[in-house]
Amino acid sequence: MKKVDMYDRRRFLKQGFGYISILAIGGVVWGACNSGNVSKEQKPAANAAEEPPEKVPVSSDPCDITALTEQDIKNRKALGYVEDTPIPEKTCDSCKLFIPANDIKQCGTCALFKGPVQPGGYCTYWADKTI
Repeated sequence: MKKVDMYDRRRFLKQGFGYISILAIGGVVWGACNSGNVSKEQKPAANAAEEPPEKVPVSSDPCDITALTEQDIKNRKALGYVEDTPIPEKTCDSCKLFIPANDIKQCGTCALFKGPVQPGGYCTYWADKTI
């Protein structure tokens, strides 16, 4: 192989990557500059067929789950969450994933799913705090 060919190939690759990187950076800058210039007329309208979310009545129960979506409730069920533990030594308040509430009268939360969690509850993903 000739020395000249190798240098030409290296120069070609360096220049090619240089041009590609300049184009990529230019595209990012161009996109960032134009992202805030969308007027109200240009924004896509919300689908008219979609209904606005229904307002859920506020409950006085701090552990009320009526504000959760169906998907959130399905996630809770998929993890086997129950409000009263079937295994007395495995409760939510002794679980590593339980996040206690500031007020004793309030329910805590869990790192795995949304919504209130009873301290005396249980799920199949219970993890001992001491480990």
